[in-house]
Amino acid sequence: MSKPVNSESIPSSSKDFNRFTTDINGVLSFHLSTLDNIKILINTNSVSNAGREIIDTHYYDLMNPIKRIESAFSKFIKPISTQSFQHEIEKQSYELFPDSEPDENQISYIKVKVFFEWVSSFARITTESWTLLKQLFQILAAYPETKTIHDKINNLYISKIEILQKDTLAFLERIKAHYNGTIVGASQKDPEYLVSNLIYNELYNYDLNKLFLPTNVRETPVSSNTDDIIEQLKNNVMERRTGQEQNLTRTPRSAEIKKEKSGEFYYTEVIGSKDWNRKDAYILYVSVPVLKEEESKFYNSSFISLNPNENINLNLAAALVRQNSGYSNALKYQKMIQTLINFAVESLFSKDFIDICNDTQSFLYHIGPIVLYQIIQEDLQRREFGHCYYVEKNAVIKLFPENMIKKMVIDYWSETFQEIKPDQVDSYMNYSKGIQGVKSSYAYFFEKAAATRKRGYNDSLSMEDYLKSNAGKFFGYRRTQVYRRFVSDNVFGLMPEVNSTELLKKFFDK
Repeated sequence: MSKPVNSESIPSSSKDFNRFTTDINGVLSFHLSTLDNIKILINTNSVSNAGREIIDTHYYDLMNPIKRIESAFSKFIKPISTQSFQHEIEKQSYELFPDSEPDENQISYIKVKVFFEWVSSFARITTESWTLLKQLFQILAAYPETKTIHDKINNLYISKIEILQKDTLAFLERIKAHYNGTIVGASQKDPEYLVSNLIYNELYNYDLNKLFLPTNVRETPVSSNTDDIIEQLKNNVMERRTGQEQNLTRTPRSAEIKKEKSGEFYYTEVIGSKDWNRKDAYILYVSVPVLKEEESKFYNSSFISLNPNENINLNLAAALVRQNSGYSNALKYQKMIQTLINFAVESLFSKDFIDICNDTQSFLYHIGPIVLYQIIQEDLQRREFGHCYYVEKNAVIKLFPENMIKKMVIDYWSETFQEIKPDQVDSYMNYSKGIQGVKSSYAYFFEKAAATRKRGYNDSLSMEDYLKSNAGKFFGYRRTQVYRRFVSDNVFGLMPEVNSTELLKKFFDK
């Protein structure tokens, strides 16, 4: 018969997490040695026949939670001392810090995070299982034939398991308190794995040994208040920027906040004085409160897509760690949008509509800020970039920051046309020549597309649907938006702002 395993490794104390300083695996293996001792007791030959019958009646009920604890140890604790733990660190390093090689403190953070989540997962299972075992052992206490076994189990093992459980929870609480994180739910792939919102904070030292220093010498964060810490991180980022880089939506002189009877807005000026150049097509606007709300989500986001078809790992754990990444990516995002705007404007007159009129700057004004925004929006959405992902209610939410992009277009527009002369805008000769060039361009590409469609006689699409689905191929995406502005019978649909004046009345009629 096997000898009982030594159970003296857990002293009679409470909430002593210092035992975890050297060997988490070794400390928590006490669960296994305790189970071995219990199995020896309930399988001993010294139990009477009547006692054996009672034990056998509940044997399989006892084995289920015992096996669950053993399985949880193999799944969450045993790997800590094996090569698979290092593999997990490397995997999470790639997921949580995909943009660069993590430094020593970031590696330490990942270790703390893994310890926290794995030990929490193990603690949940063992707490549930030991609670069930205690209830089953109480049944043994009700019979004289098995009461002695119950008393030994309760006095020798269960009492120390309860101490270990309290110490384990104290260890987890110390991590929560020191690093401002908590368990937020279970993994979708495996519900036994718990997921935390332990977010990497550059203000913290993630050396696990720091947790076990005396309180009077233990390193503490600058602030224990999460909002204060986030605010300090924001300040750290913002201090590294100067001038216009300090604010993603800083405005030029001519795009200051405008007050209108229903609220505050940013919007483009209408410079023309004629009936034909005072329409809603010249007005792009955005509500200030709506913009601020969207900016908040952008700044708090975890991932910012800055490149077409960028492969982003939408792991919730990674997203929780990378929250507030918008602050460090705001300048890159602004430069990306600015590059797209400059490229679109240059291409309109160097590739799409060459020599369309004498004054291309004033005709760009007539094309309008709405068209420019639609060109940028279509480019971003078609090539799948320019969006961000933020965490809300433990879910990763995708956001296309349309109001922020509109604001950038408004800023560009205000800067570009703040020096333009009214007589340039009111020149109908230049305006009509430009429109005629746009209409001629549409007719040319329409005929080519229609001829191609006729040759594709096996295509079941109507002519209109065929042209719409092949707009980029036959017309070009930039041209398509311009056609919607000036060609009344185009197949893509006329912009509703072309003939309306509701926005003009809203913002300019006093």
